[in-house]
Amino acid sequence: MSKLGEEQTETVLLAVQSKIAAFPFDYPPIKMAMEIHDLVRSESGVGDPYAEIKKMSNDVCRECDALLGETMARSLNPLRTATQLAIAGNIIDCGAYGLRKVTKRQLFDVVQEVLSQPLKGSSVSDFDRLISSAESILYIGDNAGECFFDRPLLGVIPAGKVTYAVRGGPVLNDATVEDAAAADIHSICPVIDTGDNAPGILLERCSNEFKRAFEDSDLIISKGQGNYESLSEITGKTVVFLTKVKCEVIAKDIGYPLGSNVLKIQSKPNLLSHKAMEDNREVHHA
Repeated sequence: MSKLGEEQTETVLLAVQSKIAAFPFDYPPIKMAMEIHDLVRSESGVGDPYAEIKKMSNDVCRECDALLGETMARSLNPLRTATQLAIAGNIIDCGAYGLRKVTKRQLFDVVQEVLSQPLKGSSVSDFDRLISSAESILYIGDNAGECFFDRPLLGVIPAGKVTYAVRGGPVLNDATVEDAAAADIHSICPVIDTGDNAPGILLERCSNEFKRAFEDSDLIISKGQGNYESLSEITGKTVVFLTKVKCEVIAKDIGYPLGSNVLKIQSKPNLLSHKAMEDNREVHHA
């Protein structure tokens, strides 16, 4: 993709080999990916090797706009349907699935598959309560093209509550400000970037603007596996993870089988759902 010659390719592979040998066993995969991609970009002089794939993803997802609109119009539970559509968009992942062209037919099939399957994890009603009670929500997007599938969920969140965040620079096929603009996210809510090109959230590397938005938000909505990897152990925040489980490592960690469509609420201890608090009171009184 970076059109490296044979000698350059060998140089990069040897450098990557040395990096892998030196990485500590507890080094986050996101940091590994970031260093390796930085090395390839530096050696090749190509700032965004995935630019063509991201444009293709945006173009094919734009063609799905009518399907997404019709699906939402028929929905008896808009939040559930919008959540399912957001997860369906998570199929557009070059990191997990390798380099392949995503077709409109594939996206149609994935949408129907996700809509027909139950969501694993937390309940949509608990998600709804968190959205209703939050004054500020930070929605962290994942991949280019997937932004189109985030639009329905952004649209059902009350106006003025949500800010959409993307990567601060190219990495893999992750969405940047340009990809959010291609999906016209700006017409729904403010868009910011992380100030960093990691394929996840490494707060110590993020911009002050993003850190403020993260800290000031009552609720974080995290899309995809990269964001899950980097935020699954964070404390002191209420995070809702929306993802399709695409590898065995994540399946084991998140607690649901490969291929599952997951809505998982990771809540601060004092932000139990209303239902959980009611259940707790009933047990106490009993």
